[in-house]
Amino acid sequence: MKNIYVLLLLLASINLFAQEDDDLGSWEYHAPNKQDQKGPKPIANKISFGTGIANYYGDLNSSFGSFNPGLSYALGMRFFVKKQVTFQPQISFFKLKGDDSKQGDAIRNLSFESNNIECSLNLLYDFTKYEYRWDLRKKVSPYVIGNVGVLFFNPKAEIDGVKIELQNLQTEGVDYNTVTYTAALGLGTHIAITKRSNLNFEFRYTFTLSNYLDDVHGNYQDPKDLNGYALQLADRTFEGGNTPTESYNGIHWNEGTKRGSSSLKDRYALFYIQYEVDVFKHSIVYPAF
Repeated sequence: MKNIYVLLLLLASINLFAQEDDDLGSWEYHAPNKQDQKGPKPIANKISFGTGIANYYGDLNSSFGSFNPGLSYALGMRFFVKKQVTFQPQISFFKLKGDDSKQGDAIRNLSFESNNIECSLNLLYDFTKYEYRWDLRKKVSPYVIGNVGVLFFNPKAEIDGVKIELQNLQTEGVDYNTVTYTAALGLGTHIAITKRSNLNFEFRYTFTLSNYLDDVHGNYQDPKDLNGYALQLADRTFEGGNTPTESYNGIHWNEGTKRGSSSLKDRYALFYIQYEVDVFKHSIVYPAF
């Protein structure tokens, strides 16, 4: 009987050591496969929001160096395609404004302002690769940006303390669309401030397919075809203390006289300071060897 107890004890000991060997085996080093070496690929991993300024260029401001900026705001999300390539859906809110008395033809004396919404798809190319390990990342990463988008605009002018929407007045006899396509090119830089966040500085110059962001492009209309605010806002030369050089009554320009002069479509520049943060958690394993 005693021998049976000894035999059972021996079998139990052998089994215990075998289990310990299995546990120790799980801690053995295994060379990482190719997928592990690439590291985890983030998906939709950065959201950004920021503010800045917007500046308009068109018939009421044809000089690139002339500024009459309005405030701008942006919200976007950046998706990784490769370590250096990301695309970013973004929505921007900004004000554009122009004033002949400050930037354009002082005799013409026209002005406008417009609250705008731009929905764009941005493509960013970073000059440095994005590393998943914080200690391997570059603290400053410049990039180039290009985008296509859709712009919703609504030019207004102020008279007698009241802001009037201009598109409905058809000051040039044109029923133009207040939605247009856009395309932009720009430069920027990411500055890493924490393991999960960046501060971005970005400049974009945007081209549109519209000549009427400012309600100005074509010719003066016959005053007899206009009335009310349309008559007052279509021709404000006399209001500015000037007399038209081509006028039939000393107050209004002749019908068909050029009201706008720019041969280019309207454009605008955007400058943003954005805070960008990773809002999705990724299980990143830092190698011990």
